[in-house]
Amino acid sequence: NVIEWKRPDWVQGVLDKVGNDDRNDGNESRVLQKVCCEATASPIQPTIVELKLSGFELVGNKDGGDSYSSNGILASLQEYAVHGPAAWFERNPLNLSGPLKAPFGQFECLYLDRDLRIIRTGQGFFAVNVRQDEGREWF
Repeated sequence: NVIEWKRPDWVQGVLDKVGNDDRNDGNESRVLQKVCCEATASPIQPTIVELKLSGFELVGNKDGGDSYSSNGILASLQEYAVHGPAAWFERNPLNLSGPLKAPFGQFECLYLDRDLRIIRTGQGFFAVNVRQDEGREWF
């Protein structure tokens, strides 16, 4: 699973008020949250899938904008103010994986074919997952 976190629009208004007048600077800053799960189902209840967390990664991506190459604390604060968490995770990606696996919930598979999966989560939400064609991944 991949979740893309983008900076909210209201943050640009705050940046404009404190003197950042370059509208393109950091607008595409984002953090990708990648969660890898191990899934198992039993022959008794084949539509119920139990998930275990096997890996977790946070990666930043700040497209465009100034590069604050100075190692000074002021430059770091300025970069973080403009690009937010994306600047931090671009320099310090977080990757957690290993032999330990933590319970991560379950879902019920309601529909499944080659290209589409519809599930009901353990919390009662519905999700529709579409398989991305190989080579067309966006991350």
